[in-house]
Amino acid sequence: AAGIRVVFTFHEFLAICHNHGQLVTRPSQMLCAGPSPTKCQKCYPDHSKQQFAIRQQHVADALDTVSAFISPSRFLTDRMIEQGFSAERFTVIENGVAIGATVPDRRHQRDIWRFGYFGQINPFKGIGVLLDACAILARDHSLASRLRIAVHGTFVGQPPAFVERFQAAVEEHAFLSYLGPYDNGSVTALMADCDYVVMPSTWWENSPVVIQEAFRARRPVICTGIGGMVEKVVDGETGLHFARNDPADLADRIAFAADEALHARLQAALPQPLTPIDMAERYAAVFREVVNTAAAAAPVH
Repeated sequence: AAGIRVVFTFHEFLAICHNHGQLVTRPSQMLCAGPSPTKCQKCYPDHSKQQFAIRQQHVADALDTVSAFISPSRFLTDRMIEQGFSAERFTVIENGVAIGATVPDRRHQRDIWRFGYFGQINPFKGIGVLLDACAILARDHSLASRLRIAVHGTFVGQPPAFVERFQAAVEEHAFLSYLGPYDNGSVTALMADCDYVVMPSTWWENSPVVIQEAFRARRPVICTGIGGMVEKVVDGETGLHFARNDPADLADRIAFAADEALHARLQAALPQPLTPIDMAERYAAVFREVVNTAAAAAPVH
């Protein structure tokens, strides 16, 4: 209303999905390829299709005057375009992470392989899949004796049953540990103490900063083979993929990853992530384009 040009950054799918912006159906927890008033009403039967049509129109109207959209992934951009947002207004800019200290190669204890999880501890992030994979790995005592799986993060608003299940698994499996919350200032050192970073998310994800942080720490990523994760982690090149909600496949990938030659090859191919300065320069370029376009369109008096 003040005539100020607006650039809007998407970080999830909340503009098109009422379920916490996850694009996951309720209650079946299936991936949603694309919402509609009819589909959304099936997820939320206490709302009408008309309400979701109004929601859709309300969001479209609210964002209609935005000059440019930025998305950290091509995957999110494509989902928004499929829902009617103008492709011309989108620019993909990856998340930047600060340059960390030089990370040494920690493969000094050759008989032990370390895997780390980093982030919020909740069902969407696939913690349940990881716990089930641990139960499968535990059946092979020789393999389990060579593994260490550490979970770093916080429980945010999780029900007691979820927390109790997690704690029971930590007590049951000697190779599984919970190391508590962490701050971003220490994440590089924590990741450097791992051989791989594991990301078992059950929703599409967009552009998880954890992946950029892992690359900064020079650690390959084992992730679910869907959505924004596939865009960032190339299977067999910078990490490994496994099937969504498939703990057996995750267990297989963890066992497969415990190989010196494979680890060295994946590590050597890791890209350098953008720095915050790199990211800011790309944002500034979008701002300049918005200003220049507005100036060119202004009437000449």
